[in-house]
Amino acid sequence: MNKRDLELLKRIGKEAIILDWEKAFSGKAKGNKHLFRVNKIARFLQKREGGNLFLILASAWVHDVSLAFGGIESEENIKRKTTQFLSKFNLTPIEIKKIAEYCSWHESGKKNIPIEAQIIHDSDVIDKSGMLGFIRHVWKLTNILGGKVLSNKHDLKKVNEHLKVREKKVFTKTAKDIVKKLNIKRDEFFENEKRSIMVMKQISSKAYRGINSDEITLFLINKTNASFREALVEQLGCRYLK
Repeated sequence: MNKRDLELLKRIGKEAIILDWEKAFSGKAKGNKHLFRVNKIARFLQKREGGNLFLILASAWVHDVSLAFGGIESEENIKRKTTQFLSKFNLTPIEIKKIAEYCSWHESGKKNIPIEAQIIHDSDVIDKSGMLGFIRHVWKLTNILGGKVLSNKHDLKKVNEHLKVREKKVFTKTAKDIVKKLNIKRDEFFENEKRSIMVMKQISSKAYRGINSDEITLFLINKTNASFREALVEQLGCRYLK
């Protein structure tokens, strides 16, 4: 990448983090490192799967920008809000169009999309896989529901179903291999339903009180057994990217 691209990524990343920390979910996500991890994952996938590195990293920074403006997470809403956000930067119209499109597809797993969009989608799914993915989705669902703490079998089933749907839509071979590996511990965790519900309730209660998902993960690292602890530490630091 040239100097112009590097400077733009720096500015875009800075502004995207501000929105993610201060406006999305009313500031409850402040301090979480999701965007940083997705960037690291996206860079790793690009080295193995190809694609335009600048467009991939720019999209990785802004894929959740629409959350700061509320509304339904539809493709159209994500595309519109992302386009508005990108308009303040010295990007070309085609760059804005492509980045906004890549971001609009990161939740849906829409078929027949460019490799750049596949990588953004897969990077987000990877950070929502494994034990960390369980924590992150319980956190998100708690905040979307507002006043409800997840605490029963029905809630656990809903979380698990969402995670299963996301992982089935992974595009790239590299991402599929990573997701499969990360989910070994998560699936082992789900085998004990009573424990799963108890931990889900702990996560949800803390999320309801405004504690971000990374802080909750650190709390659980100090409370869980060595096997799950290692899995969480590995995910927070993206140590599985080898």
